[in-house]
Amino acid sequence: MHRTIRATAVAALITGLTTAAGLTSSAGVASADPVGTTCSGVIEVHQSSDQALLGYVRAQLSQFGTYVVIGDHNQAATVTATPAYGAGIDLVVDGAPQDTPNLGAAVGFTMDGDGLAVGSENYDFLVQTASTPKDAPPQSGTNSNTKATNGATKIESAIWSIAPDGVLTAQWTNSDASQPATSIAVVDHTLALTGDLAAFTSTYGGQGVSLVLAPSAGADACGKQTQAVGFTSSPLAHQVVGSTYAVSATGGGSGSPVVFSSLTGGVCTVAGSVVSLTGAGTCTVAADQVGNDAYFAAPRVTRSFTAVIDPQIAARLTSTKPRSAAGWYRAPVRVTFRCTIGSAALTGSCPAHLTLARSSGGRVVTGTVTAGDGGSATTSVVVRIDRIKPRLRIAGGHRVRCVASDALSGVRGHCTLKHRDLSHHRVRYTATVTDRAGNTARVVRTLR
Repeated sequence: MHRTIRATAVAALITGLTTAAGLTSSAGVASADPVGTTCSGVIEVHQSSDQALLGYVRAQLSQFGTYVVIGDHNQAATVTATPAYGAGIDLVVDGAPQDTPNLGAAVGFTMDGDGLAVGSENYDFLVQTASTPKDAPPQSGTNSNTKATNGATKIESAIWSIAPDGVLTAQWTNSDASQPATSIAVVDHTLALTGDLAAFTSTYGGQGVSLVLAPSAGADACGKQTQAVGFTSSPLAHQVVGSTYAVSATGGGSGSPVVFSSLTGGVCTVAGSVVSLTGAGTCTVAADQVGNDAYFAAPRVTRSFTAVIDPQIAARLTSTKPRSAAGWYRAPVRVTFRCTIGSAALTGSCPAHLTLARSSGGRVVTGTVTAGDGGSATTSVVVRIDRIKPRLRIAGGHRVRCVASDALSGVRGHCTLKHRDLSHHRVRYTATVTDRAGNTARVVRTLR
């Protein structure tokens, strides 16, 4: 900048800025629409060296039509970013004229050409501009600097990027389409862009600053947002190989589905939201959610649990007499248990063998075995023993017949009655009956 221009600018800006040394932070006066649409707020100006707050971009332009820093946030410009994230964004200024709605940049007074570069003192003012395309080189267009000075200068508007924390960065595009690293500086409260902060401050003074688009208290932050995934399902404490488990989780604001996967393919697999346990060990399920233009991908979260192979136990029944077709024994029964180890050693012995001798309509014998990893197995058998012959008698009278009953296993079919004629008008009757356990009763009676 020429020193005469710089002195004039300082004189014009000094009013109302003498309190700059006593600046305090403010949450901003803004509102935020849902993430991914628009974001409005005031722009905080921070020192690059220690991020101390210097003030805010003032709504009222300088006499040269440039933006300056003010200590009172009530005098700050309110801007709206659409969209509220990404790069190449226009910042629309509330209350700005229709022909210059954006907070953009214009080529500086003393620039040699319109390019910024390392080793160059060239700079751009922050001004109100007409709209220009993203990544376009400097273009002739209406701007507040030209209105104030009647001097023709080229502009760019879609130069801003918004980080997740609301930090604004600028990207100037030179006439040759190159895009130099662009820094923001303040000198005598006037904001400028430069391609070499050291060269700029060496010539003009001032310091590097950073800009933050600060939304109002309680509103969504500006910039591309983060999101998180959280499991809502809990696996059972005891998961057995061969079983399945339904996993669920909540996602973030992108609305993208939460996708589950297995990180331990030898132990478990995942299809949709169903986890299938295929082997013993630790199963680890991952949950991911992709991002979109408004949200970053959610950090991966995992959940692990142990899958076990339960031990096995089987019971075998033996007897000196075979079991009947109806499931009854008619002799003592020996119950023998056999145990097989699963994915861990047993915590105790296999249940002892036992012998049942008393008649019973159905005694339940249960055996259980447990393992060191929490696995367990149980088996039960029902033993029916009837060692008592059925009751049987031959009834005389007009018609001889047999009568049989069995209170435990019941009579199998009917009793049979045979006769044999003897001398002197006598008849020998023989009755036979078998119960469902296989016990047989026989009665003989002689009648005249």
